[in-house]
Amino acid sequence: MIAYGVWLLLGIRNDEDGLKDEETKLLTRSAEKNAWSIFLGIVPMLVLLDLAGDATEILIIVFVANFQNIVLVFVGSLLALAAATAVETTVGHTLSRVLSMHRIKLVSSLVFLTLGIVVIVGMLA
Repeated sequence: MIAYGVWLLLGIRNDEDGLKDEETKLLTRSAEKNAWSIFLGIVPMLVLLDLAGDATEILIIVFVANFQNIVLVFVGSLLALAAATAVETTVGHTLSRVLSMHRIKLVSSLVFLTLGIVVIVGMLA
C-alpha cells in the first residue's frame, strides 16, 4: 500500500493542462473500446487482485465449511461483491464530477500511505 501511494504521489504532475490532455486521450480511447473488451479486462483483473491478498477468500472458506452450502455462500458472496462494487462505482463517479483527476490521485495516494502506515504500526504493536 505504501509503495502504491508513493508511486501515485510521484506520478502526480503539477501541470493541469497535461492532465487534461491525458484525460481527453483516455476518454477517447475508452469510448472507442466496446463494452465486451472493458468487461473482459475488468473481470480477470479483479479476480487476480482478489486472490492476491484479501481476507475475503478466508471468510468465504469459513462460511462454506460452517454452513456446508456452496451455492448459498457463492450467491451471497456474489451479491456482496456486487453491492460493494456498486458503492465504489458510485463514489468514484461522484468524485470525478467534483474533483479533478489530480486531486483524486492525491487523495488516493494519501489514503494508501495512511493505510500502509496503520497496518505496519498495528503489526509492530
